Amino acid sequence: MRFYVFICVFVAVMVSAKKKNKRESSTSAESGEGANRDHGKSADVNFNSKGTLRKKFALEFLTSRSANNAVCSPLSALLPLGKLTLGATNKGKNELLKVIGEKNLNDMKREFKIKLHDLKYLPGVTLDIASILYVAQDSRVRSKYRNESEEVFHSAIDKVDFSQSIQAANKINTWVSMQTGGKINLLVSPNDIKKDQKLVLVNTIYFSGQWDKGFDEVYTGEFFTPTGTRNVVMMYKTDFYRYTHDKTLNAKIIEIPYEGKEASFVIVLPDTKDGLSILIRQLKLAGNLFNTAFRNMKNSKLKLSMPKFKIETQINLLPLYNTMGLSKIIHGRISYLTDIVDDDQLFLTFAIQKAVIEVNEKGAKAAAASAIGVRPVSLLILPEIHVNHPFLFYIKTKGEQLFAGVVNSPWT
Repeated sequence: MRFYVFICVFVAVMVSAKKKNKRESSTSAESGEGANRDHGKSADVNFNSKGTLRKKFALEFLTSRSANNAVCSPLSALLPLGKLTLGATNKGKNELLKVIGEKNLNDMKREFKIKLHDLKYLPGVTLDIASILYVAQDSRVRSKYRNESEEVFHSAIDKVDFSQSIQAANKINTWVSMQTGGKINLLVSPNDIKKDQKLVLVNTIYFSGQWDKGFDEVYTGEFFTPTGTRNVVMMYKTDFYRYTHDKTLNAKIIEIPYEGKEASFVIVLPDTKDGLSILIRQLKLAGNLFNTAFRNMKNSKLKLSMPKFKIETQINLLPLYNTMGLSKIIHGRISYLTDIVDDDQLFLTFAIQKAVIEVNEKGAKAAAASAIGVRPVSLLILPEIHVNHPFLFYIKTKGEQLFAGVVNSPWT
């Protein structure tokens, strides 16, 4: 069995019954460490902290879910905003660029092209990113937007009759299911589709990776949840991991690499059983604390135990986007998305994300675990890390937060 993560983001951009006066709109849109054991080595150390979304999205969302299980994808929430930037007028473009963390459109296009290329060729894991733009039958996508969306984001374009909401929802859900290996089947319902819909942007991320070295044992152990102690399935291994105990955050940080060592699973475990919400608030107030702690991680031999878990979450992205600073493209009487389709003004009317994550003990190299260690374990005094109470986690690669979440009750 592998470790799987599947995620899909669905963004609907819509709707203005009014025809666009091009001259009027353009006037309104103003400018503006051990070689053979060091499988804890990471290709990137810090998290990319450019833009308000990378800094705030996961922590803002997880604050409201700190007493429950939850998973989200900052990267998958970021990509559709890049596509919207291609069709935004100046005020909307400036707002989007600030959230994304780029100075201008050319920098953004170059950054996304490089990022998507690098993510496509990660060694040892599968990371598939797909994008499609559904367009109303009576609308025509501007050629410049079509070309740039395809060139930068490899986005396909398809026509759909939004007046037939059941058929339209089925078409979208079928595509999402295909892109996520059948793990996400019902992303949108017919009620999400409106007759005056003009565009629907859909973005999926499918991640599948095996641990660089799988866990040796599985056993039943105690996990301290917010509502009491429960017996759950735990995984155990003694090995080398990048690790630090940060006294400022009052938390232990452990990084577990996937095969290929360029993607990893990061656990942030509060020192106290009820410290998760405090930890998240700390990181919200001073996000640089995490990168500081991350730079202090060293390769250490640990006795590590952690739970198996599976989480599924659906998120309304609009309030989060608004908190990130996207007010103009969501609210207001003037459209700032005027260069996507002909003749219509567009507003972002709804945006949802659905994520599924499953973590288990197996890995392609589990049988090689006996090769670890030269001296008898009985002669070593090793730190014991029991991930047995609520914790924060990330999946990271190339400095990006692919996924982030919290585990409070790790039974499936």
